[in-house]
Amino acid sequence: MKLRQALAILLATAGTAVAQTGEMLSSPRIGWTTSDDGRELRALLGVPGSGRVSARFSLPEGISRVFLPPGQQYAVGYAEATGNWWLISLRDESMAAVKAIDGLHGPAGLLAFGPEGRTAVVTDAANAMARVVTLSADGVDVLWNVGVGQVSRIAVDSSGDLLLAAGAGGISVYRRGGESVAVAAAKDVTAIVFKPGGDAAAVADAGQRVVLIAERLISEPATQVLVSGEMGSPGALAWSRSGQFLWVADTEADAVTRIEVATAATQRFATDIRVDGFHRLTGNDHFLISSPAAGRAAWMLLAGPDGAGTYFVPGDPEDVQSAGEGAQQGAQQ
Repeated sequence: MKLRQALAILLATAGTAVAQTGEMLSSPRIGWTTSDDGRELRALLGVPGSGRVSARFSLPEGISRVFLPPGQQYAVGYAEATGNWWLISLRDESMAAVKAIDGLHGPAGLLAFGPEGRTAVVTDAANAMARVVTLSADGVDVLWNVGVGQVSRIAVDSSGDLLLAAGAGGISVYRRGGESVAVAAAKDVTAIVFKPGGDAAAVADAGQRVVLIAERLISEPATQVLVSGEMGSPGALAWSRSGQFLWVADTEADAVTRIEVATAATQRFATDIRVDGFHRLTGNDHFLISSPAAGRAAWMLLAGPDGAGTYFVPGDPEDVQSAGEGAQQGAQQ
């Protein structure tokens, strides 16, 4: 199918989706969420502290998976049948601003967004070649490509000029227009996140049970252990917007730890679920910390400078009812 024909189908289908979900989208929104595999897009309706997960949103025709960057002004969509990538605006209720992403084609191995969601890095299926792009309401521009070998984790900074990647040889920084430089050894890197607006990054290494800070990545990289062992086995990471704090999920307990970066002081907060990620929503330091299964429920984290709290977001009533009926029928059989 030609690109122009595919775009026409996508726009028409997006218009149909608007008609089907206009009432849902007219409600206040906390943000958006996807299923773990990216095949479902749902709205988080309500206000912080009180809300619910919406019914499943109809994706534009042909788009099979969606990915949400921090801030959630748009989504990146992938069409498995054609190998094309698309940019979908989430700024208003039309959901019809679908633009083809030139320069990206075929399945990706890793996809990571910059701290503010204005940059992204995509690796090929073998995780050997990385492509850095900028994203805006006007579209996507490819900045540069670089061979990274086989990496397991990768991150991009706010400018799109720096990559930090973890592989069998440890952690390395890749600079636009320059050569790669080894940064640190690592055993089992579970997360890499760049500090907003800077050339520093945090690395969670579950193998060594440490959180590292890598600094001066533009010039002479240096690393230091920020915290060791006090947050359990580190998993997902997130910076506060101010860059003052780091949030660390414990892969072995229902808890998160807040680290004050300047002093390495830690404060642990119990959560009601095992945190699988920090997905930044609109607003300041407001995170989705669980991916709703079939839209049934979600958990949020409100992370303020003086503390944090989690709250429960009920699932869509029709999904919950359908799931209950399915379980009941299965028990009867």
